[in-house]
Amino acid sequence: MAIEPAAIAQELIDAYEGGDLLPEPLSSREGFDLEIAYAVEAELVRRRQAAGHTVVGRKVAFANPAVWPKFNLQTVAWGSMYDDTVQQAHELDVTPVPFIYAPKLEPEVVFKLKGPLTGNPTDAVAVMNAVEWISLGYEIVDCPFPEWQFQPSDLVAAFGFHSGLVLGPPTLVTVANVSNGELRNDALTEIRRCKEIEPGFQPSPKAFSPRFLAFFQDSGTPGAPSARTAAAQ
Repeated sequence: MAIEPAAIAQELIDAYEGGDLLPEPLSSREGFDLEIAYAVEAELVRRRQAAGHTVVGRKVAFANPAVWPKFNLQTVAWGSMYDDTVQQAHELDVTPVPFIYAPKLEPEVVFKLKGPLTGNPTDAVAVMNAVEWISLGYEIVDCPFPEWQFQPSDLVAAFGFHSGLVLGPPTLVTVANVSNGELRNDALTEIRRCKEIEPGFQPSPKAFSPRFLAFFQDSGTPGAPSARTAAAQ
């Protein structure tokens, strides 16, 4: 029996609205793979846009290539972020989330592209010239499956496990701070701050590599803008 992405999308929406866990991961169903998961993601985007929301970027999972063989991946996985799930950090603010199952906080390095990447995607300076700003943030992630048991296809289909992203003050990327190493020093400072928040935090080299940033020049996501904000785990 063929799997209908629209039916899966409705099943997820019903679970979120009712606060119910799905009894088992979607990947346990025969034929449910990443291709179908991204079709579900696209359907959820379509419905959210129809409800008046805007895609403002992508969240990234499995940025460390060392874990790819374990999950049979060839690249990162991603999910959409929306105008009502991404916000600036403010003291004493409460961060609203659309659903709560077993939430976790994850420190993130966040960046925004100001336009498509031109030039050699392995040239760090060329890539950074396409970046508008970088920031330290944290993401609220949540899993609708029991005991956080999932495969990449489950994460992709289930809103990327994305509940919210809170952004710290951005550091603008300029020709000067790219060429003189200032930006790199700022990034290292942010990493040290992440480690203070989460002692086990280890940034993936993939998260800072030119090829990783070049991934975001692709505008193939339905409804996604060409300049993206992304959280790199």
